[in-house]
Amino acid sequence: MTKIRKPTLIVPTRRQFISAAGLGLAGLGLYGAGFRPAFADLAKAGDWTKYKGTNLRLLLNNHWWTDAVKAKVADFEKLTGMKVTLDILSEDNYYQKAAVELSAGTGNYDGLMVGNLQAGQYMAAGWLAPLGDLIKGVVDPAWFNMDDIFQSGRDAGSINGVLQALPISTEAQVVMYRKDLLQAAGLGPIRTFDDLEAAAKAMNKDGVAGIVGRGRRGLDVVWVWTGFFLGLGGEFLKDGKAAVDSEAGVAATELYINRLLKANGPQGTANMSWLEASGVFKEGKAAMYPDASGLVAVVLDKKTNKNADEVGVFAWPSGGGAQPAPNYWFWLFGVPASSKNKDAAALFTAWATSPEVALDVGRQSGSPVARASVWADADFKKFYPGEMADEIAKNLTNVQAARVPYGDPRFPNAADALSVEIVNVLTGSKDAAAAMKAAQAAMDEAMQ
Repeated sequence: MTKIRKPTLIVPTRRQFISAAGLGLAGLGLYGAGFRPAFADLAKAGDWTKYKGTNLRLLLNNHWWTDAVKAKVADFEKLTGMKVTLDILSEDNYYQKAAVELSAGTGNYDGLMVGNLQAGQYMAAGWLAPLGDLIKGVVDPAWFNMDDIFQSGRDAGSINGVLQALPISTEAQVVMYRKDLLQAAGLGPIRTFDDLEAAAKAMNKDGVAGIVGRGRRGLDVVWVWTGFFLGLGGEFLKDGKAAVDSEAGVAATELYINRLLKANGPQGTANMSWLEASGVFKEGKAAMYPDASGLVAVVLDKKTNKNADEVGVFAWPSGGGAQPAPNYWFWLFGVPASSKNKDAAALFTAWATSPEVALDVGRQSGSPVARASVWADADFKKFYPGEMADEIAKNLTNVQAARVPYGDPRFPNAADALSVEIVNVLTGSKDAAAAMKAAQAAMDEAMQ
């Protein structure tokens, strides 16, 4: 029998909240009544029983993907003759446990989830095995179809061109909006930052803000600001030092903070995280909401949003003629370099991220899996009315993972220092130019 360790009870994180809302879209659990997995194409992968009798131990975080694995792992055990133990922890406890186990090289785990902020650190330290080569060695590459997995996700799990972790959950910035209000304003698709600002101005009336967004100190405000910053040509670091005191840094702050939130947003934005901003949009008090595509499930929840049928999604817009560069948030899965069962763990990884399993998970839950083929599937698209799935999939291909230094262990402190100065603009304490100058100095100090 599969052994599952019970997680510590905590207040749900954003991704847990999103997961619950997403599953509620269809009124089903992760696997609906009468569902039977159909894995006919798995036979094309090769010999699934080559590691029969192996015991795998996985370290997982509370997440929708973990729920999917937990629901399906018995199928994997029957297919392979292996046994799997899942150690499932709360997010904070998971991060601590993963760092301790990987740094010590204990070999206690054969696979684990890799957080967005930790991927670079794990890879640079040599804590993860070369997953791409391992998968090629255990299954037929043509069956696995690595190219079907979003390149942006593979980039996020690679270092020096070597794949070390595969994306299992994909989110990137999009613009959620009210279709009825945009149509009433006589406006077309939002494809540029100029379009976004014009729409915010036109729809900011009759007690409805033109736009709402995160403004709270920390990664909240920085996460959304980043999509504007990158889209205007900004780079966080240059030669290892902060580079936000730039034309792009000032322009992004002027646009997102001054011309969008302050000029066309609701009151109290400086105190808003994703939760408060989502609430304002769902209550019909804002016409647009630029944030993570994972939050689409939240705003489509008809139980909490009476305007859910009027919600639309545009891919992240461009600025100044450049390619759109939405910020992103991926969860990945890797095999520790210290694992004593690397090949067997790679076989599990190939199964868990395979076209068949990804499609089953996507069709049953609408969860944001990392394969383009799933986002093109008609049954999966039922979770994303209209053109939503196409817009989100296009958006995921626009992610430029290398331009956001999530993997730099200094980044969390630097991002917090940056957020202080962005909030200073939001509250009127500083202008954008002075704030970016101060932010650059504060970031350099935080990264020492």
